[in-house]
Amino acid sequence: MQHHMLVIGRSREIHAKVAKLGFRMSVIAAKAKLSTMDMTIYDRAVGLPVDAPLDEWVALARSIHAVDPVVAIGGLSETTQYIAAAVAEDLGLPYASSRTVLLSRDKYEMRQVLRERGIDTTASRVVSNAVGIENFAAEYGYPIVLKPRDGQGKMGFSLLRGADDVSPALARFEAQSPASDMLVEEFLEGDEYSVEAFSEEGEHRLICVTKKYKDPRTFVEIGHCVPASIAPETDRVLKDYAARVLDAIGVRNGPSHTEIMMGPEGPRIVETHVRLPGGAVVTLIDLLSSVDLDELWIRQLVGQSVLKEVPAELHGHAASAFAVPEGPGTLLRIEGEEQASEQPGVAEVRLIFEPGTEISDVYDSDSRGAGVLARGFTAQEAVARSRAALKLLKFQISRPEK
Repeated sequence: MQHHMLVIGRSREIHAKVAKLGFRMSVIAAKAKLSTMDMTIYDRAVGLPVDAPLDEWVALARSIHAVDPVVAIGGLSETTQYIAAAVAEDLGLPYASSRTVLLSRDKYEMRQVLRERGIDTTASRVVSNAVGIENFAAEYGYPIVLKPRDGQGKMGFSLLRGADDVSPALARFEAQSPASDMLVEEFLEGDEYSVEAFSEEGEHRLICVTKKYKDPRTFVEIGHCVPASIAPETDRVLKDYAARVLDAIGVRNGPSHTEIMMGPEGPRIVETHVRLPGGAVVTLIDLLSSVDLDELWIRQLVGQSVLKEVPAELHGHAASAFAVPEGPGTLLRIEGEEQASEQPGVAEVRLIFEPGTEISDVYDSDSRGAGVLARGFTAQEAVARSRAALKLLKFQISRPEK
């Protein structure tokens, strides 16, 4: 008999892998998302209003479970993980606890816990207006960061270097994250990395340290390299630090993605997530290990032990490079795909935006319009190859008349 997984929210790529592994799926998602999903892979689909209360999601999950018992909850999308956790607890099925999911989403609560454990002392404060921001800056000094307490993908994010940046930052926040609380934090100096890990029954397998590259103006991630080209001691420090963070927030099973700034004072947490990394990092790891972490997560959720299959080492280096086309405008086409794919070391060219996509002049992680994945014997070679091939992709954009 096939395992039946109840998936919460949209996660098109991973849901396709659930189906490929032979598991049956039912899905509960915001009804606006259903029209963008391949309905052929689900046994049933239930749509809710985007503002439906948590109790309604749980009640519908009970109904599905009553007529077709599920063995696993697939909370594979970060935005709906808190719902998946509540459903799993109600049905008595394994998943990350609601408390752990909360700490991975609520950046203020996470910092409070880490501060109490002596793991990280970065100052942060929930504020409601410009006065609160300015008072924080007066206490800790500029630059500071303003971001949503529960945000993702750089929506509502701003770096404030002085008092003149407060009003534009508030306007951006109101436009992109009006329903979120505002959080201000010290700006962390240093090199940014992430640690990719996979856990089982409280044991953490630290897969690799990823080097992150960001646009200096928008702070959108525009590239990654795995594993990062760093000294063995730095690699150990970052992984040990990530493991302490995972223990502190209660991670026991599944993947995690912990973002860390390595500066003069040592590692400092940016944020952590109980999910796999974005930015094609899962594919980069697969290129170097022949292990698909998405599949391991799915199989673990249905009760299989997978920790021994989590890669202990990666062979060579792989890098991603992404283009963020300048808006506003309407994408006509992307040229150069064939030429880019023929470059040395290139493993994949991704045309993310389709013709007709409206390109904004407000940038976040969803602004990445195309990307290239490449391999190399060294980190430097992999990064150089991905960037060189990316330059061959040209966005043809229709601009609005001024």
